[in-house]
Amino acid sequence: MRYPRRSLEVLREVERDRRLGAIGLAVKALDAFKPLAEREGTSVSLLKGLTKRLLKTRPTMICVGNASAELCCRIMDKAKDGEVSEYILREAERMQKRLVLAKAAIADAFSQEVDRPIAVYTLSNSQTVLECLKRIRDRLEQVFVALSDPGHEGRDLSSELSKTGVRNLLVPDMAVGSIMPKVDVVLLGADAVLKDGSVVNKLGSNTAAKIAYLEGRRVYFVAEKVKVHPSDEELRLEVRFSKGEGYVPFFDVTPYGYVQKLICEDGELEPYRVRALADKYAELRRRVSSPI
Repeated sequence: MRYPRRSLEVLREVERDRRLGAIGLAVKALDAFKPLAEREGTSVSLLKGLTKRLLKTRPTMICVGNASAELCCRIMDKAKDGEVSEYILREAERMQKRLVLAKAAIADAFSQEVDRPIAVYTLSNSQTVLECLKRIRDRLEQVFVALSDPGHEGRDLSSELSKTGVRNLLVPDMAVGSIMPKVDVVLLGADAVLKDGSVVNKLGSNTAAKIAYLEGRRVYFVAEKVKVHPSDEELRLEVRFSKGEGYVPFFDVTPYGYVQKLICEDGELEPYRVRALADKYAELRRRVSSPI
């Protein structure tokens, strides 16, 4: 199959990008479909072929594959005659808009959990977490941002918070135990939510959640529904190469028992809803992988 050059460029950008968050990557991934709209006679076979390639890209960032599979199935459902070109651009932009707006809806839902001034601990550089913190800036006493090794994405989050006037302190990852007594809430993003409610996120999330649990602190994870991991697929956690250390883990898994509440764009994401979404995305992926 011959894909448009721009589609292949987007695939490479998604594969190599190490700064964008999961939703940012999903929005970018959907750009790979748009050049297909410029071709007359784009077939379902070509559409599904591109989607399959995206399903293999960034496996831990599960929303990249989920969003791609959902878009592909939406287009196939619209294009009953097998001609998909006219539906691609409209449906891709609709889904991108939905992904972007979800962040604000999650921030609204989280803000309802905070009824007094609080100190918050977070890590990495989740744009959803950033939106949540901006939404409650008038109720923030302090934000502790872990440096988030490897990658040090915490620097970026700290910088963005400072630009918006949110008081914050960048701290070493190993300081989590000594800082936790000063914290009211641990607020973390998510790269994937597993069918049992466990959460995949940047390395250090598991440790922070467990220490917070022992200290009696509230632990919130915020995640768009598109991040729910398909029920029948094996979890694959990315590793990264670190000079002098070789390949090191980049993500960890926090069991649901350490999560006080998992918040999505329409409120709390309870376990039964997670299971339903896991089955939904598994079915969408099966449709993409099935013979035409």
